[in-house]
Amino acid sequence: MTKMGPEYDVVGMAERPEWLSGGCPTGELCQSPHQQEERTMQAQLAHQMALAPVGNIVIGGMAASAIVGCLVLFFGALLSIVRSDLTGGMKLVWIVFALAAPFLGCLLWFLVGRRDSQRRAGIA
Repeated sequence: MTKMGPEYDVVGMAERPEWLSGGCPTGELCQSPHQQEERTMQAQLAHQMALAPVGNIVIGGMAASAIVGCLVLFFGALLSIVRSDLTGGMKLVWIVFALAAPFLGCLLWFLVGRRDSQRRAGIA
């Protein structure tokens, strides 16, 4: 006897998958594996897009903090160089170095030049 009905394929020999038969045992419309994967990907994309503004704010805040930190370092170094007890020529060298390489010049001033200027002031 040949089985017939919506749950069987055209030939009537093999059962069709539930998602092809038009309904699930729960009465809902079943989806193919491809459709389920596509819905999952859409949900993940929606979640990522909802979080994107938060990530942009965090990255922007970090960049602004880094820029402000570099500016504070730069102006602090210039002020420290001008107020140091170095001779005019050495002050000019350090200022030119700080202007030519703002981050590196200022960092080296605080690590090397400032300490050296205080030592020279004690010697003189």
